[in-house]
Amino acid sequence: MSPPNGSSNARKIKQCTEVTMQDLVSTHHEMAHIQYYLQYAEQPQLFRDGANPAFHEAVANAVTLSVYNIQHLQRVGLYNNRTHDPYQVSMNFLMTMALEKVAYLPFAFMVDQWRWSVFEDGVQNMNSRWWQMKLRFQGVIPPMQRTEADFDPGSKYHVISDQEYIKYFLGTVLEFQLYEQLCQAAGQAGHLHECDCWVQLFEQLCQAAGQAGHLHECDVYRSRDAGRLLSEIMQPGASKTASEIIRTMTRGRTNRISPESLVRYFRPLELWLRVQNRDEPLIGWSSNYQDIGLFAPQRGHGTTVTYSMVLLVLSMMQFVLFL
Repeated sequence: MSPPNGSSNARKIKQCTEVTMQDLVSTHHEMAHIQYYLQYAEQPQLFRDGANPAFHEAVANAVTLSVYNIQHLQRVGLYNNRTHDPYQVSMNFLMTMALEKVAYLPFAFMVDQWRWSVFEDGVQNMNSRWWQMKLRFQGVIPPMQRTEADFDPGSKYHVISDQEYIKYFLGTVLEFQLYEQLCQAAGQAGHLHECDCWVQLFEQLCQAAGQAGHLHECDVYRSRDAGRLLSEIMQPGASKTASEIIRTMTRGRTNRISPESLVRYFRPLELWLRVQNRDEPLIGWSSNYQDIGLFAPQRGHGTTVTYSMVLLVLSMMQFVLFL
């Protein structure tokens, strides 16, 4: 990001892209980061950051949640196939999002659990502890036997660069909470995963800017009223605590990060999965002596680990101290 031609107001993204959905989402994600930077640019240097480390990712990802959905893609002319069963399309979309968001949560949680265990207990058995947590939280075992001569956690950049990772776990939960508030502000009703809040928010911005006429002709450039509507969460930067920002975001209903919005977002998929899996003998994963022997030889019986999506998120949240 740099100001061209000596201008302090203009910004641009330097990014190599192709015409793909992933790059479309990535571009919106990066633009949201830039908007966050610009919103708190007038804060003192110390406060030019998110309210906590999770906020930047949460804001950027909340934007992409709206970009992803079918209603938005239809409105902008990128998805025109209306012959498919809407329910099947909805379930396929939610499954795709769950594989990206929900399946990521256990990993985002365990990376710092492992880092903190090293800080607290020392460097002994670092690799076996890594795989013990991988099995416990993700149901993943190594493809071949591992020893302490290996250092598999080092394959994660954030580990070798000593960067905290819990912010990505909290950010994923917070993005759905923020997204729901944006949808409510836009007057959306119905399923949360079908909300296209940016069209309605843009219309409200035009109204706040005193614009009339067709929506596609609206120009909110330099409108202070329109800017205030979007900057309420971003503009304070780190000058307010995360609790204060969340209380503002939820209009006083709570000052805590909550997974309830995430659960509501995926509720239709959860109901569908309950029907599909009602005859399955096991939902979760199992381990046995041979599995555990790949990374931590020990005596004992096999164990079975079962988690539901909702209980997994809620149980993880209790480990996180939110300030």
